[in-house]
Amino acid sequence: MKGLVQASLIALAVISAPVNAGDKTKLEKANVAIKEATQLKTININTASAEQLQTLKGIGAKKAAAIVKYREKNGKFKSVADLKKIKGIGSKFIAKNKKVLVL
Repeated sequence: MKGLVQASLIALAVISAPVNAGDKTKLEKANVAIKEATQLKTININTASAEQLQTLKGIGAKKAAAIVKYREKNGKFKSVADLKKIKGIGSKFIAKNKKVLVL
């Protein structure tokens, strides 16, 4: 969450500055920095809210709700691979998000 706040502040600073033709590169670099900052945060699959889960690649509102519902019914996940027990979530999803998924 801290990284997201920092990224948001960077974005606000960049957006607030006047944009000239020569500043386009700076804006693009800032956008890349924001994306990298938000990608570095981790998501704890045992405590994340549905909204937080939706920040993962390939997770929309329905899958996020399914993760929360599964967790409430069955208890904490014992491994990230346990996410595959949820309909619509497979190895490809886990591979795409392995750097940010934690227990």
